Amino acid sequence: MIKFETEFINYLTNRRNAVTLDTARSYVSYLKRVDKQLFSIDFHTDIKCLDDIKNLVFGLRFTGMPERSISNCDVAMRAYLKFLNKVIYTEKLFPEESNTHIEGASVSVKVNRFERNLQARLACIAHHGVTCKVCNINFSEAYGDIGAGFIHVHHVTPLSEIKQGYTVDPVKDLVPVCPNCHAMLHRKVPPYTISELQKIIVK
Repeated sequence: MIKFETEFINYLTNRRNAVTLDTARSYVSYLKRVDKQLFSIDFHTDIKCLDDIKNLVFGLRFTGMPERSISNCDVAMRAYLKFLNKVIYTEKLFPEESNTHIEGASVSVKVNRFERNLQARLACIAHHGVTCKVCNINFSEAYGDIGAGFIHVHHVTPLSEIKQGYTVDPVKDLVPVCPNCHAMLHRKVPPYTISELQKIIVK
């Protein structure tokens, strides 16, 4: 199963070594062939490192698929892994930005924190994009390929205030912001609003 198909195509056509839209779609087509040949692969959970891809390629060789097609599937899966690491899993770099699947669940660490829902993050990005809503920085434009897809997602109402699970609206409750603006939003309790911080920025 291919999740984030639209985001994947976006990534392929906007990165530094961008491919054409037709090529991006062919990558998706090859991923779907892998899914069909190996019976419902979940690329989001089944491809976490290059060894996983090697194992899938090994499995494809037992399906009778031509070697050239297998090679193309290999390239597509490697591109998808890079996409996952650059766009989907970027928040692993920041401990406050957990990417687990329970919205608002308290976990025990040095201090209490509240887990973020990855699907909600992706839905937010799909709607709002990856440009900071406060200062308008786009990391791909500023840093090239290494910045592709990078952005924080800010909860308009902090989960630490809600203290329980709730159904998040990715469009209304979440906003993409850069790390700097994200930090500044939380310089007071309750946090500044997006419009308040926009007015504070020194032009």
